[in-house]
Amino acid sequence: MRHHRIALLMTMALGCSVIQHVPGGLRGINDQHFGEVTHMVAVGNTVQARALLAGMPPVLKSQAQWHYLKARNLLAQHRPKDAIPHLRIALQRAGNVPAIMNDLAAALVMTGQPGEAISWLQQIHVNSFKRQVANNMAAAMLMSGRTGEALNRFSMLTQSRPDDAVAWYNLSLAYLAAGRATKAVSSMQRAVLLKPDDRDILLGLAMACEAENNNACADLNYNKVVSLYYTDWKAHNDYGVFLARQGRFSQAKQHLMQAIQLNPKCGACLYNMGRMSEKSGHIKVAIAYYNRFLTVSPHSPLSSRLRRHMQTLKRR
Repeated sequence: MRHHRIALLMTMALGCSVIQHVPGGLRGINDQHFGEVTHMVAVGNTVQARALLAGMPPVLKSQAQWHYLKARNLLAQHRPKDAIPHLRIALQRAGNVPAIMNDLAAALVMTGQPGEAISWLQQIHVNSFKRQVANNMAAAMLMSGRTGEALNRFSMLTQSRPDDAVAWYNLSLAYLAAGRATKAVSSMQRAVLLKPDDRDILLGLAMACEAENNNACADLNYNKVVSLYYTDWKAHNDYGVFLARQGRFSQAKQHLMQAIQLNPKCGACLYNMGRMSEKSGHIKVAIAYYNRFLTVSPHSPLSSRLRRHMQTLKRR
């Protein structure tokens, strides 16, 4: 299972490599009660933020600010699906605040709902963060298959702000979607120059190099990511998949096992370990990992097809 990668989205202030923010939100609403948790969300202390939010009295939990902060904390944990209901409640209770509309659009794109994301973004008319809206609109178009439009929009973003690593990263993804691997590599290299140690950008460069059939470049960058982010399951999973495609099964196994150890409920990691085991001739091991995948991802679109495939494997 190739990891599905989407454009980096700009929401409203989480400060991590996957989601970028501009200042904003629901300032002025009960700041005396929400100041500490707002700070915890902003600095990425998701555990403390979750505890503070859970400990608030019901009267505060019913307010828009609580739901907005709850959603932002979930986004910081890369849980956009869980964030969406809270963002909808925040919008219902605070009105169409542009910051919340933008965050909801970003979460919708991340969960594969670009059509609704575009409709929310079209309602935002605030110059103070129009760049973020433009980025998210292009990301939604890319996911919708409107690759040409996305390319044009991301290209304009890089022209207006050539120092924006996110824009170059997203432009590279659009080039990949258009089948223009060489352009994808050059754009991702610009992003790396601006953020040389960013996990997603380095993984993006590895992926672009692989698409260009430059496996030495891909290997170099995957290896750099796992060296910098040794405790990151996604880095090991992506590198393991690459190594398996190269037929380097022993090395692939090491990284996929490391990914599973770091995240035992990672469905993609379990599936990939199954695929790698099957390709290397270890059918019983493959079936065991496929079963683990089905346990943690019972509603995956792959489930029914995989069950039929496993029956075929068992008859061999």
